[in-house]
Amino acid sequence: MLARRIVAPPDLEAMDANLVGGDLGGGSNAWHRQLIFRPLFPYFRHRMPIEGLYLCSSYAHPGAGVHGMCGYNAAHVALRDLG
Repeated sequence: MLARRIVAPPDLEAMDANLVGGDLGGGSNAWHRQLIFRPLFPYFRHRMPIEGLYLCSSYAHPGAGVHGMCGYNAAHVALRDLG
């Protein structure tokens, strides 16, 4: 017997609060989100203008994906700042 299950974005969001709007990438890939309203590499490099604040979300370089590099890179910057 074959079966099929369709899960719409509101259903995904109900299952996992991290999937706002069912968005697996953590945000829009619209051009203005990628080019304008995003910390620009290499100017921030995960370090925000507020001391001790680091950006490790999918909006940081290298961008959304399942690789975890945003957090990895931010952790390296934070550890380097701690000495």
